[in-house]
Amino acid sequence: MLKNTLKLLIFCLATQTSAKGPSAFDTKSFFPKKVVSRLESLSKSNKTSSTAERAQYVKELYYSVNGYPSDFDSSMSPEPHLEFFNSVVGAGGVGGVLYSSGYETCDAIPDSGTASGSVPRIGTLNLTFGSASKSVPAYYPTDSSSNMDKKITVDSGGFVDITLELKCNDDLSIQTGYVKLDYTSYDIVYEGYFQQNSTTGAVNLDMYVKTETGAGTELLIPTQFSTEDGESYTMYSGYIYPNGGGSSDYVVAVNGETNGKAQMAFLSTSATSGTEITTAPNNFGSVGGATVECIDVPTEVITTGCSSIPAPGTISIGGTTSTWTVSSLRNVSL
Repeated sequence: MLKNTLKLLIFCLATQTSAKGPSAFDTKSFFPKKVVSRLESLSKSNKTSSTAERAQYVKELYYSVNGYPSDFDSSMSPEPHLEFFNSVVGAGGVGGVLYSSGYETCDAIPDSGTASGSVPRIGTLNLTFGSASKSVPAYYPTDSSSNMDKKITVDSGGFVDITLELKCNDDLSIQTGYVKLDYTSYDIVYEGYFQQNSTTGAVNLDMYVKTETGAGTELLIPTQFSTEDGESYTMYSGYIYPNGGGSSDYVVAVNGETNGKAQMAFLSTSATSGTEITTAPNNFGSVGGATVECIDVPTEVITTGCSSIPAPGTISIGGTTSTWTVSSLRNVSL
């Protein structure tokens, strides 16, 4: 039996819902400007929007990571983060080139040299192997803080620059990696870490998207998602203008159960008189202008019995270690 089989490690980053997203290289399918208007709308209408609208927003946040259910109209939504990573490293992307080049295990990927192959929609991908430089995030349950094992940079002929790092593990149910995609011609950069355990249902994801909203105004949309069993989860999402010039920065934190109730904390920094978000988003309730609700998401009504929102894990992106404060997120460079 092959150790660390790429078919399992790379090709099968399973998502938790049924919808299959289009190619990772189709910028029309995963495009951050699709979510900008939805996020900005919530930010501007937070004090007047209904509990039902916020419940719908919690659903959309969850789907944006894990995939959309079959009855959800996702025509105007971005490709979910996990499906996006899957298509990047899967059979239609880098993983397909690796496998066709004879690298059938994670351990077999070399530390130097090149490989090339063709994939749908984009054509030839030229791979260069090197030494890994990233570490598994400290709060991930498996191989935490350890160095990645393999690094691959990809030349796609100018369409998108890809950097992929992988952590090899003897347990084939665990997939861990780092991905960066730079669509230079579109002023869009994606960077993130992921880990998934197909046996336990545990998923960890840290995803940062940086783009421009026009007139040179940068927009950073960070997302952190964590579940130990595929049911109970925590999620943090932000809307940050690193160089100013936009609307109010804000962060949303959710602690909930899939298709169940969720504690939601929403903070727009324009309502805090300069007070920064503390390390634990559950402290939102003590900050002026915050909205904290326990919502039954399926019925879209206020309920009780939600668990408090734990502090998120810190993450290193672009050489910057970021906590979930607005000032720290503003300093992230992709």
